[in-house]
Amino acid sequence: MTNEEAIYQLKEINKEAHIYSDAVDMAIKALMEQSKHDQNTSSKQPDLETLGIKTGETCADAISRQAAIDAFMKVTSDGDEAEWCKWVLEQLPSVQPEQRWIPCSEMLPEEDVKVLITYRYKEGEGDTSHAYIDITTYGQMYFGGNKVGDYKHWREPFEYFTSNYEVVAWMPLPEPYKGES
Repeated sequence: MTNEEAIYQLKEINKEAHIYSDAVDMAIKALMEQSKHDQNTSSKQPDLETLGIKTGETCADAISRQAAIDAFMKVTSDGDEAEWCKWVLEQLPSVQPEQRWIPCSEMLPEEDVKVLITYRYKEGEGDTSHAYIDITTYGQMYFGGNKVGDYKHWREPFEYFTSNYEVVAWMPLPEPYKGES
């Protein structure tokens, strides 16, 4: 059984039997320290959760990952420890969410929120090989100020949009420029 498997088993035991929770916590910490020591002496890298590092949390402050690595490498004299810390920093998730196009077939945006769209001519309306971008919203359709059933649609960023074009993907708008500090 590996240290990681033992830690997992102990955590499961700790969920069920609260009587020995302090002893189990001590055993988990000892195994994690052993994993850390083993990490420094072998090429096998543990996952961040095993090390007690939470990766799914948001942060209030962001720094350059490379700047942190460079600073740490300058102040440490232990090559193995430096390499291990460098590896941990490289594994941490980015604090900036990945901007990606979301296909409309996968998901539609929240109603009445401006988004960036990719659209192209509908079949038979023009050259479908070219794609274009614009900003618009998606939401309830109204005609003459009256709601049209439960029908939702992409709002027209320009005249003849709905009759000639189809939206194929969208993405949230980036944050606006805040200026120099």
